[in-house]
Amino acid sequence: MRRKLLTVCTMFWEDFLGMVPDLVLNTIAASSFTPRIIRWLIYNAYGIKAEAISIYPGCYIKTKKLRVGGGAFINRGCFFDNVSEVVLEENCSVGMEVMFCTSTHHVGSEEKRASPQTIGLPIKVGKGTWIGTRAVILPGVTIGSGCIIAAGSVVTKDCKENGLYAGAPAKRVKDLPITNGADARSKELSSVHLKRGSLSIAENNVGNSAISLSNSSES
Repeated sequence: MRRKLLTVCTMFWEDFLGMVPDLVLNTIAASSFTPRIIRWLIYNAYGIKAEAISIYPGCYIKTKKLRVGGGAFINRGCFFDNVSEVVLEENCSVGMEVMFCTSTHHVGSEEKRASPQTIGLPIKVGKGTWIGTRAVILPGVTIGSGCIIAAGSVVTKDCKENGLYAGAPAKRVKDLPITNGADARSKELSSVHLKRGSLSIAENNVGNSAISLSNSSES
């Protein structure tokens, strides 16, 4: 009797210890009542490397093997089965209820096709990629930078950069335009400088006009 009681207590304690991370990550941090900055602090304190603060409520995160780059956005209800590492690079946008599944199994015999041993294969999403609502990203997939994954797609293989992928399984359906971000930023800054220069010239003209009027009134 004592041995059975000890076994039950041990099982309870192990289950309790397993519940603590889930309670912190997927109940407290994932709550709609938790401010984004508090959610971000909890994730990082637990060991998740999240540079981005824009992680919305309702996300399920299985382990701390998650890296989120700066400027990334994760919408509500996303599911991270991160037995192996999931990496979202800078400026990624993830729609609602996207699933990242890193765990799988070897194919077993007809008696049990999913073998007991779990295999973890990492997922990586490149810079600037946009993943649509309810897409599913399967184990071992790498998605290149600048891609769009259409809503509801099932990504089973690697995706080359700057492409639109759609379907189940997802296939490349379109090449996306490539613009040089640095050139675009340079043009934007040049436009601002030109506007400031025009404003400065306008101010000088107003000042000169004011001086001219003042001189005229004195004469």
